[in-house]
Amino acid sequence: MRRTVHIVDRLVVATAGVALVAGGVVAVLWWQGVAVVVDSLERVDNTAIDTAADQSWWSWALLATTVILAVLGVSLLIANLRPNRFRTASVGSDSPMVGGTCAVSVTDVGKAAAKSLERHRRIQSTRTRSYVEGKTPILELTITADPTADGRDLIEVLRAVRHQVQRSLAGSDVEVQMLLHRGANN
Repeated sequence: MRRTVHIVDRLVVATAGVALVAGGVVAVLWWQGVAVVVDSLERVDNTAIDTAADQSWWSWALLATTVILAVLGVSLLIANLRPNRFRTASVGSDSPMVGGTCAVSVTDVGKAAAKSLERHRRIQSTRTRSYVEGKTPILELTITADPTADGRDLIEVLRAVRHQVQRSLAGSDVEVQMLLHRGANN
């Protein structure tokens, strides 16, 4: 999830939460008969509230509120549903003799790395995903290894595969993350 969407989501939830808590506290204090709250609520003009629905502006205000809240809700929904994945990366050479760039399928590079890792006898499974964190594209490989596997051997295999992936994506801003998990003891 993008940072701005995350912040907006938290602000909307915090605002709604504070409004609900404040309304609940006022209702409980009024029910308990706290003088300050009861006096404040008695000063509210109930006739203005009761006759608001009969005013000519009421239906327009209701329509405007509905449209604004619907647009805000749909835009938040779309922002949260939009995937933060990326499929290709532009890789190129820094060499003056070889110019240009090409698009490389990050998904295919990740799948090839996963297949390479699964050939190792101590690796039980692999999973890949690509996503954008902030402005940084990340290729993540999650490896589940045999719990009895030698750690140094696994690290050596992971370093070799990571080096190959980084060479495949040289010239791009894709970061490679490898997460190693130990499988369950049977």
